[in-house]
Amino acid sequence: MRPRRRLPIAILATTGVLAALTSCGIRPTEGPVGAGKPANRTAPSVQSQLPGSERHIVYLVKDNRLQALPRAGRLQLRPSEAVPDRPRTDQLNQLLEELHLGPNDAEALDGYTTALPAGGLVAADRREGDPPTLFRLDAPLAALATIALGQVVCTLQSASGGNTVLLAGRRTAPEQYRCESYLDISRKTTATPTTGTRPSGPPSAFEKDWPQAARPSGKTLTSQGG
Repeated sequence: MRPRRRLPIAILATTGVLAALTSCGIRPTEGPVGAGKPANRTAPSVQSQLPGSERHIVYLVKDNRLQALPRAGRLQLRPSEAVPDRPRTDQLNQLLEELHLGPNDAEALDGYTTALPAGGLVAADRREGDPPTLFRLDAPLAALATIALGQVVCTLQSASGGNTVLLAGRRTAPEQYRCESYLDISRKTTATPTTGTRPSGPPSAFEKDWPQAARPSGKTLTSQGG
């Protein structure tokens, strides 16, 4: 009688695992899975939080450039039935307040600052016909320094998880803004802001390096009211 050959234990174990996966409807992969593109710390694709994370992202300024920094707490700015307008507005105001407060002590020592106006920004009441994805601010967006508007755009785009952010002032039509436009602005340290829609007055320290001519323009949508 021939002795029966015994399969190696490792082969038996592997076969058992594959059978269990197949029974659950999971197919083994045929080769390595691509790891995808590496994360970019300042890219707008950085999400406000990852699954299981208790952090979100705000954009501050260092060396006249926008930089992403973590803050504690989960935020959900995507419009949904589970997140009514009031909590969403409260979270919007929280982000605007964090941008207004700027860096903590350690970040300030490292050279971070904020370009938001001294009085800060708050959310405005929604108007009839406003799209659910719109963020309406109680301030004219044209009055903001370019880099300050970039802080708002990139922070809200990160928190809402989209590729653009829909913004409007209290009485202006919604416009689409993209964070990449502000990240890609080249520095022109000797430039002087050109005449445009900005209020008259001396340029801020940030505006000297972020000329009016380089300011990204939003894409105006159909107005929903006067």
